Amino acid sequence: MKTMMNNNKKAINKLTLSTLKNKTKTLFMFVSIILVTFMIYSIFSIGFSYYDNYQTYNLRSAGTTSQILMTNLTKKQKNKLNDLDYIKNIGNQHYYGRINFENSYSDSQIVLSNYDDIEWKEDILPTIASFEGNYPTKKNEIALSRWTLNKLGYKNKKIGDYITLNINHQKQRFNISAIFTDYLIGRDQKTKSANVAAATFYFKDHYQEINQIGNIIISNMYAKSHSSLYQVTMVSLKDKHQDADKIMSQLNKDLNLAKNQKLYSFGLLANKTDGLLSIVACAFLAILIVLSGYFIINNIMQLSINNDIYFYGQLKTIGTTPKQIKSIVKKETLFYALLAIPMGLVFASLFSYFLVPYTLRRLISGSAIENIFPCNVSFSPFLFLIVIIYVLLTIWVSSKKPAKIASKISPIEAIRYNGLGNASYINRSFSIFKKNRILSLAIKNILGNGKRNISVILSLFIGLFSCLTIYSAISKPDYNILFARQQPYSFNIEANNPNNEGKQSDITNKEISKVQSLKEITELKIVKTAYSTVTGSSKFLQKELGKKNSFAKESNHFKATIILLNEDDLSHFSKTNKTDNISFLNGDSIYLLDTSVSRKYINDSLSIQNNNGELIDYKIENLFKEDSNFLQDAQNYLISDSDHICIYMSEKGLEKLQIDPIYEELKINTKNVNNEKLQEKLLSIFKNCTITFKSQINTIKQLQPIINCFMFVGILFACILLMLGIFNFINIIIMNINSRKKELATLEAIGMTKKQLYKLLSLEGIIYFVISLVLLTIIGIPLSKMIVSLFQNTLYYFKYHFSFLLYFLINFILFIICLITPRIYYTKTQKNK
Repeated sequence: MKTMMNNNKKAINKLTLSTLKNKTKTLFMFVSIILVTFMIYSIFSIGFSYYDNYQTYNLRSAGTTSQILMTNLTKKQKNKLNDLDYIKNIGNQHYYGRINFENSYSDSQIVLSNYDDIEWKEDILPTIASFEGNYPTKKNEIALSRWTLNKLGYKNKKIGDYITLNINHQKQRFNISAIFTDYLIGRDQKTKSANVAAATFYFKDHYQEINQIGNIIISNMYAKSHSSLYQVTMVSLKDKHQDADKIMSQLNKDLNLAKNQKLYSFGLLANKTDGLLSIVACAFLAILIVLSGYFIINNIMQLSINNDIYFYGQLKTIGTTPKQIKSIVKKETLFYALLAIPMGLVFASLFSYFLVPYTLRRLISGSAIENIFPCNVSFSPFLFLIVIIYVLLTIWVSSKKPAKIASKISPIEAIRYNGLGNASYINRSFSIFKKNRILSLAIKNILGNGKRNISVILSLFIGLFSCLTIYSAISKPDYNILFARQQPYSFNIEANNPNNEGKQSDITNKEISKVQSLKEITELKIVKTAYSTVTGSSKFLQKELGKKNSFAKESNHFKATIILLNEDDLSHFSKTNKTDNISFLNGDSIYLLDTSVSRKYINDSLSIQNNNGELIDYKIENLFKEDSNFLQDAQNYLISDSDHICIYMSEKGLEKLQIDPIYEELKINTKNVNNEKLQEKLLSIFKNCTITFKSQINTIKQLQPIINCFMFVGILFACILLMLGIFNFINIIIMNINSRKKELATLEAIGMTKKQLYKLLSLEGIIYFVISLVLLTIIGIPLSKMIVSLFQNTLYYFKYHFSFLLYFLINFILFIICLITPRIYYTKTQKNK
């Protein structure tokens, strides 16, 4: 016989809505889900945004989406490149000349570039921004970068306007077809972008070092009527994650490259372990958030079941099935999720919209990447999906056990159910507290349901631990450690000297005499340099030098930077071998930096060209080796151009060359690092000079906002974690009091006073606090030290600084909350009786 099936969906939905009338429970559930959603989304948003912006930065700084640059390829080799199965595509870039400035020499050059269709669309276009107009197609059309327009004095020119350019000493009139923003010039005032790779290699091959290069794109029609001065081939790989050495070796083998054909890589893997600590840190933070979120949502669902268990028992008496009761519980949680998750996402999106750009701007402020690194926030559908799935999964897992309890409980069991489990095993414990019955009873109540209370204690511990660790790690930067490793002098004044013969320094005797007259200065070190060409005494040495130096010619002469050292300078630097330095000081020998190349040629000789073009031989007496101490590493004495051979010589040695040295850098120390008046005096002395001015004062000013930003974001998230822990604690207190109403009434009936009841409840709160405090002290502090030590190489100038003030402050606040929360809620329940 078939039973009549009633459609109970409306009734179940109505019953579900009735469970939401408990305002306290609903408020806690909503706030908790919103906070968890907010935390997860914010963390992932910052991570995703930084990753996306960093990818854009890498693309902009590289100036190409290709992975390989090749020079001087033949047509046959290009055809073979296209046939290789691991090559995606190849593009060609040409250099057609430069704009002639009025002065005979300029440290900046505006060049004419032309790209084939693949090179422009696949490699160049993704690396530029704000492209307005159309790519030049007519012979007299050009596209210019905004930097180039400003440099040419045409700042206000627009698309469609005409400008006259002096190209290769011939004036020509062009129509502007497009304007764009490129990222060729960074704060270091150097161009390293592959946007103008063809021009850069042309200058290098012609012994010209151009620091800044502006770009003008010419049309294919213009290119066909003129001769290309230099061409490079850009190669994109199908697999961008290949090892650089392996792919370069494979290309060399497949194309049978000649000596004059060079290979350069962009963005291929050099070290697969890079960023491992950052991944570990993010994973650790994510685990903390996941645990905190799970603990509080799970306990709130338990509270919900405890409050409504009698109601579920009554439903059983009227024939409600376990499946229907499970449906009521699950629909209740789904209702919370459907309202709270969108609210959390909205708050987190608004927060991320303002915080992420602010944070990124603070992090890169004053750095060399400030003008290249974007500060955009990522709003990815994938990110929203991850957060929604995580929170829904957490709610679903948290509701499974309460739903199971509600569906299985009988009407009789529902009357006796208190959600605290069987605590009889505790009766044999804590005999030490027999004289203090209230304390003994409080301990029994706390440990009577160990699993639930463990989650509360862990939530509190995670919040306390996060606050303490973040503050202790970055609250006290030791700038002395930073300066000792990277910037040991109070002030560094560097002349912007291009490494070309005949160029005078912007620092002269006039400025130096003024600096020497300043009484506040305790030490003044003057770095002098000269520039020449060298050749090796043997073919083997010539070959090795050619690998280092991209200015090599068939004559085997190489560009060199000569750095002058006196006896005092020489004594500070770490050397490979012990020598008496007499030969060096007499001007007969030189020092080089210790490399795999130079190591083979100690006691060999280099021939250096003097002022009259004659070659003077110098013995390679010794090598300067790397040293972790900044002042003992000769390489830090002067950062020379990477394409120049760096030679260390005495003044007597330079006299043989009959070359006048120029002032390259002044290194100044003062007793008071924060002497801003001295800084103003120095800037005033060099106001008419083209210099790079560095000071420890400015470094601190640049770093402090970054540290404050780290502190703000870190403490903010730590406080939210602590808030989740406190919410979890309040939730468990409410659950315990609601579940024990009859027990507390019985205790009052047999003679326990209100004062004793308040004391009992307060002691229970204090026990939570004491356990959390003990965990923090015994486990948390050593663990935080260990975690900070993992990042010591990255945050080397931050010392672990345990703050007793913060330790006592957060514990005092937590103590007050743990003490008064049970009393306040119990008082409220008594009023509502």
